[in-house]
Amino acid sequence: MKPIRIAPDGALLDRVAEFTYSKKATARKLFEADPTGYTDAIAKFVQTLASSEKIVTGERNAAPFVNLKQTLKSAGRHEYSTFFADDAVELRRKAATQWLNDNWASIINELQDPDSAVGSALLGHMRREFYLYWVKVHEDWKPIWYSPEEESLPVPTGVLKAFVRSIVELARSENFPTNEPKFEKWIQQTVTSHFRIFGEYYLFLGGGGDDDYLPALTRSSLEFLTQKARRGKIQQLVVPFVGLAALKKVKHREGLIDSLIDWSRGEGNEIVEGMDRLQEVFRTTKDSEKRKKLLAEVEEVLTAKFSWQSRLVMNALKLGADTLTKKFETASVENVVKSATSKTYRWLYRIRAPEIEWQWRKRLEELLEK
Repeated sequence: MKPIRIAPDGALLDRVAEFTYSKKATARKLFEADPTGYTDAIAKFVQTLASSEKIVTGERNAAPFVNLKQTLKSAGRHEYSTFFADDAVELRRKAATQWLNDNWASIINELQDPDSAVGSALLGHMRREFYLYWVKVHEDWKPIWYSPEEESLPVPTGVLKAFVRSIVELARSENFPTNEPKFEKWIQQTVTSHFRIFGEYYLFLGGGGDDDYLPALTRSSLEFLTQKARRGKIQQLVVPFVGLAALKKVKHREGLIDSLIDWSRGEGNEIVEGMDRLQEVFRTTKDSEKRKKLLAEVEEVLTAKFSWQSRLVMNALKLGADTLTKKFETASVENVVKSATSKTYRWLYRIRAPEIEWQWRKRLEELLEK
């Protein structure tokens, strides 16, 4: 089977690079401005890297992105995609601008929907962008991908005012001059640019082919667009736990990428192979009820608070208690032992993580201090 090449969103890759290679004070400022966006980006990237997949990017050489690219290249995990070729820029931009105009009403509807995650994700993006565009925490950062100001599409007044208030508060906390009219124009230009670029990814990478697009949170939160994932149901369920298991092996923030690659080649290799075997079991199981049961069993193991050894003892005790009232069933004991010790299941216990979302955030905050 041909390895999947993953083309992460530029906004996603930049967050990974900023978290990993920025100075400690800068990394903390950016993370605190958009903690959910950074956690989402790093989680997606770690999961991809831990699953031994190729990372596809362009040839951009600005810091800190260039550090990330060079580390991936040194490990043989980086490839270039013609999607990023300079001679295709105008074609992509023109097609994406038309796509954005056609879909702006749908994007705005979700932006205004209190039950949608798009608004909060985009606000986090704007808060991070404030540090890059206005404070200039990275000297090499330039808004070369921004749409011209005259092409800015209208952001609803309520949403715009809420964004301006948040940016003004952030500016004051940094003793940065506030100018609400300028902030309003910048926000509309930034929002337009952000979703136009998403249009480029969606049109030219989102429809299949050799490269699989991995969106940032602001873009993956859009519910009116759905794509069939290349990963199977077992993989979708397990991969976040695989990623967290890899992240726990990272000792220092600057060594994030190298540590993940080393983990995927060693200890992680058995886990990834186990995931593939389990996906094959699921794929070849045709009965829908049996599939549901398998998914439930996998999820139960992944969120368990006990080791497989403890689980084995507890289940055996439960079966022993059952025999006081009914006939002892050898098959039941065999099933308990099989589920706890077989290659199909045992590796799952090594990556179990109760309260996984909290654990992801906690681990990233720990690394910010190292």
